[in-house]
Amino acid sequence: MRADVLARSKVDSGGLRPAWLRYNGHFYRNVGGALGEAVEHGRTLILSGGYGILRADEPISYYDRKLKLSDWPSGVLEDAVIGEARRIGATKVVTFVSASADYAKLIRRIPWGDTEIEAVLVTIDFHDGGAQIEVPRRLAQAFSAWWHRTPSGYPAGMVTEVLA
Repeated sequence: MRADVLARSKVDSGGLRPAWLRYNGHFYRNVGGALGEAVEHGRTLILSGGYGILRADEPISYYDRKLKLSDWPSGVLEDAVIGEARRIGATKVVTFVSASADYAKLIRRIPWGDTEIEAVLVTIDFHDGGAQIEVPRRLAQAFSAWWHRTPSGYPAGMVTEVLA
């Protein structure tokens, strides 16, 4: 299925890089060392427009595609996320994404209640100008504070949803 979606993406096969180093959006530019530390622990997954779900250290090519749920058959990504979470032995999944994007829609529609995995969705409530920059920046700040266990670093507007 990945190959089908990637075939519709602008893929540059000029070299592979670990996914967490490949991405360069506002989240990745603002997250600092916390993401690298999480990746070193081997239990970090990334939702991807081109690849669906992947390990943060998985080598990927450059591509340009946001996650579109319509690109994937119903249930494929949900099963893949649960499968990868189980593969890494996760008992809890914490996802940091924009509230209105397909990334959040995917996480919300996974039947977490049918699994042994606790799921938490972290989003940002922000309605001022510049949301495309500010929301990912705040999500990066939230991730860093969560990873370092420093709740005082949580950004304004952070919302957590426990999913069932």
